[in-house]
Amino acid sequence: MSQFKQFHTLPFLWIVLILVLGACGGEGETAVTTPSATDATANALATRIMAATDEVNTTANTDFTQQLEQAKSRWASHNIDDYIVGVRHSQPGWNVQFLDITVQDGVVTSHKQDCYPTRECILREIDPTEFTIDELLAVAEYVGNLNIPDHPAQITFSETYGYPSSISYEDGFWAISNFQPTTP
Repeated sequence: MSQFKQFHTLPFLWIVLILVLGACGGEGETAVTTPSATDATANALATRIMAATDEVNTTANTDFTQQLEQAKSRWASHNIDDYIVGVRHSQPGWNVQFLDITVQDGVVTSHKQDCYPTRECILREIDPTEFTIDELLAVAEYVGNLNIPDHPAQITFSETYGYPSSISYEDGFWAISNFQPTTP
């Protein structure tokens, strides 16, 4: 019985060590506190649902170029230079970064950033100009053209506006959780 307890204790110790080392953070990073497991699960599900609830058109690699061009055309046809967008972004080893960006005349005029889990997450230095709709369309194009047979990119576009609602592949994800044109 004691061998069984030691066998299960070892992975637990590794997990604790990894969490402690991960919480140390580095230059340009800010530590924040961690929510409960229930909050973490609810947030992850909410982010996924928000990305899926917009009017979307899931891409397939065979016709990705055509779908991307249609999305870019829809975006351009609206001629939207003023908007608010909420983006959820993560890369390997990152806590989910939440960005709320205000764009006026095509330029980021303000932004707010948070991360998840909020109690002990690490805020990453992120340039908010990399999360405008035009930039996210460029990310969608880049990711959609990657050739990763075992992990193909999953990209969805808003049927109304054409922006990428979600972009995911093995090294990260972007999900738009809120988009609102602010042009009168």
